[in-house]
Amino acid sequence: MHTLETDWWSLDLPDEWEAEQEEETIILCDEDGVGMIEITALERDESGVVDLQALAAQLFPDHPAATAAQLGDFTGLYFQYHDEGDAVREWLLSKGEQVVLISYSCDIENAAMDDEFVDGILDTLRAE
Repeated sequence: MHTLETDWWSLDLPDEWEAEQEEETIILCDEDGVGMIEITALERDESGVVDLQALAAQLFPDHPAATAAQLGDFTGLYFQYHDEGDAVREWLLSKGEQVVLISYSCDIENAAMDDEFVDGILDTLRAE
């Protein structure tokens, strides 16, 4: 286990998972290549007030209804749906002035296979 740290957040990552950065997004992949986690820091709001419902409506006008979610230090919205052969899980979360978008995707035939493992990784998410 090792800790992945950014200016905004950190999380604990199992040794078999690797991280790479593409522009503003961190991409996490495991060695078996079943799925991929993408984490993007979206914005900072100095007031500490973020309307996640309004932001979700702008970012995902066609997404299904969200449910409440908490991952580590962050709380917000959770979406689950299928898109072009992929099973997708997305979280739009905030902690104070920090907002992150987390997406996990895998082939539909592998849906739910790594959900518990992915949830365990994401539950270590901490605000920096």
